[in-house]
Amino acid sequence: MITDAQTDTVFISKQTFQQHPRITQRIIRLLKSHNVPCKLLLHTNDSWCRDYMPIQTSRNRFIQYYYFPDYLRNNSIDIPYITDPTQTLQDLGIETIKTDIIIDGGNVIKCDDCVIMTEKVVEENRRNYSKVELIAQLESLFQCEVLLIYWDKMEKYGHADGVVRFIRDKEVLMTNYYDFDPASADKIANQLSKKFNVHTLSYNTSRPHRHSWAYINYLQTSQLIVIPAFNAEEDAQAHQQITQLFPDYADRIFSISITGIANEGGALNCITWNILSD
Repeated sequence: MITDAQTDTVFISKQTFQQHPRITQRIIRLLKSHNVPCKLLLHTNDSWCRDYMPIQTSRNRFIQYYYFPDYLRNNSIDIPYITDPTQTLQDLGIETIKTDIIIDGGNVIKCDDCVIMTEKVVEENRRNYSKVELIAQLESLFQCEVLLIYWDKMEKYGHADGVVRFIRDKEVLMTNYYDFDPASADKIANQLSKKFNVHTLSYNTSRPHRHSWAYINYLQTSQLIVIPAFNAEEDAQAHQQITQLFPDYADRIFSISITGIANEGGALNCITWNILSD
């Protein structure tokens, strides 16, 4: 499995650039200053390219799933925002393995020998697959174990990248669930601990920031890590905790203010698609 720490090229939707040009330009400049190419994806209908671009499992193997999430398809106003990445992938010269399984890329956390997803994927595909059948199909596609974690249905998207990230080997980092929902935090931590040593983010602040969940949604490549920032008390604490967990990155961990993007429901991992290029 190609993990974030192996990737060397980043893509951002043209929609992100059009809607948030200053933020996008800052991201592109930072990436390029560390020799990470950053390119725009054309033929896209919304900013959240993580959700509709394929999953890279090895250097030349990409899984193109069916991007048709219920939170968009059940509202006629939102249907036009569903992106079919076929034309985009043709422009990039990327061939894919296609599946009819409904997936959001934001619900796929790639580890060395495992993929972590929330149970939202089961709900999305229940008409066509039993849970057992679905896991078997996913493990065949990803060529590794699939670990399902609890989906807090108060969060309609069900994206694992707002909950957990892979660090290295058998270590993962969980967002600050214990700061606001200890019961859900326990469920998720218990599920993850069956395979991983679980680290958790936590913040000591006078007043929790509404985007404190989003620090987990950082962008990671082989060259650097970029953490969301919100001019909040949690900014420095998140940076310090993540820096301690990634000593290999030393002075290559940065923060970028993305309040405008977070106000729309996502953060840095959501608006990027990073791969290991040829």
